[in-house]
Amino acid sequence: MKLSEAKVDALTAEIVRMLQQRDDLQIRLPPTRLRVLVRQTMIDELTVEDRLDEEIRRMLLPYEHEMRRGGVSYNAMFNRIKAKLVRERGLIL
Repeated sequence: MKLSEAKVDALTAEIVRMLQQRDDLQIRLPPTRLRVLVRQTMIDELTVEDRLDEEIRRMLLPYEHEMRRGGVSYNAMFNRIKAKLVRERGLIL
């Protein structure tokens, strides 16, 4: 995740404050529950790339030796797979 927990908490508080101030929005959740949901949503979005990177590492692990032996760059293969998965899944990183 590219933001610190403190920054996520600060952004969460600001988003909740802004939502509560809107006249065209009726919030039916207690503020603490709303903060939890906004924070979790932010963390889910901020960690998409981390989870994808970990998935690719697991995918490539069984082939590391073969790639080295065949002169295939691990980083190049990692980036190709990442680009393909981002495209296929419609991810925004």
